Amino acid sequence: MFCSPVLLAPVNLTSIIVGSAVTLSWEPAASGAVPTTYIVEAGSFSGGSDLAVFSTDSVATTITVQQVPTGTYFVRVRAGNSGGTSPPSNEVVAVVGTGAPGPSPEGVPGPPSRLAISVSGSTASFVWNPPTSGGPPTAYLIEAGSSPGLSNLASFSTQTPGTSLSVGNVPAGTYFVRVRGQNAAGTGAPSNEAMLVVSGTGPCSSPPSAPSGLTFGVTGSTVSLNWNASAGSPTSYRIAAGSSSGSTDIAVFDTGTTATSLSATVGGGTYFVRVLGQNACGTSAPSNEVVIAIP
Repeated sequence: MFCSPVLLAPVNLTSIIVGSAVTLSWEPAASGAVPTTYIVEAGSFSGGSDLAVFSTDSVATTITVQQVPTGTYFVRVRAGNSGGTSPPSNEVVAVVGTGAPGPSPEGVPGPPSRLAISVSGSTASFVWNPPTSGGPPTAYLIEAGSSPGLSNLASFSTQTPGTSLSVGNVPAGTYFVRVRGQNAAGTGAPSNEAMLVVSGTGPCSSPPSAPSGLTFGVTGSTVSLNWNASAGSPTSYRIAAGSSSGSTDIAVFDTGTTATSLSATVGGGTYFVRVLGQNACGTSAPSNEVVIAIP
């Protein structure tokens, strides 16, 4: 939700590995609330935090962790203060252990190119060209979102330098997909974006229409949203909130219900908010946008 939206994600996270010591560095968000600490998350898979979650208890934007056990770590950083935590930074893959590659002297990989997607039933096949600049990738990060530029539907590492991938049992819907190269120096810029459309076989034949009539009320720090239902049998609604018109940099989340109202407690700030209907066949266009200012 957008319960702690004033904190924005750190950016440009990188890692340097020397023996069993991992040094992480990042940049604070250019706007938003001021953090009082940073939270480091590490998982055994992309997006995971099953290996470590800890606060640095500092506003410093670098940290060195000694005696890290041998293994592959998917690492992100979040900003934190008394109001909550931010979304995560970009993810880096840190490989620690005998024979593990250190940072490439060329740095993070450049953008892959010519991403293309083919679909057979619910199986999607991806193929792309490797980067022609930067360090060589040791894996690729696949990102998929419900709108161009988003990664709210999937973000995972292939864990291989191969430039093709097949994924089965993809839910029906429309996906906007990109691929990024990864190595021990970090995650590179995205490839071209390709659209993936998986047809639904359930009770729907198309995505819902856009919700309409979005309105809001504010009582203190509680925001109440109300809208008119989408046509076309929506199964839930998605709330999108950004710091500027049309953006989604603050929050994108599924309400998990067909209810056409929502109340949430939010921090101070200005929010540009839209609602989208969704079902097994995909996600609708957005509703009208409302601008909510919380002192």
